[in-house]
Amino acid sequence: KIYRFENIQECFDDLSKIVAMNPNHSRKSEHSIPLSELYTEDIADKVREFYKEDFINFNYSMEVPS
Repeated sequence: KIYRFENIQECFDDLSKIVAMNPNHSRKSEHSIPLSELYTEDIADKVREFYKEDFINFNYSMEVPS
């Protein structure tokens, strides 16, 4: 089964049924810098190319979020 990051709780729920665990995972970034300031256009192009199939399969936008 393939999980989307946005539905990671579903993955944890399924895993907890298999291995009887109860994860309490909080994914909060300590960074307040927008991705658009971290990614140059060259880096963004490389990420788009490397993860091209994921962008297509998961219907992700190829735009760098601000």
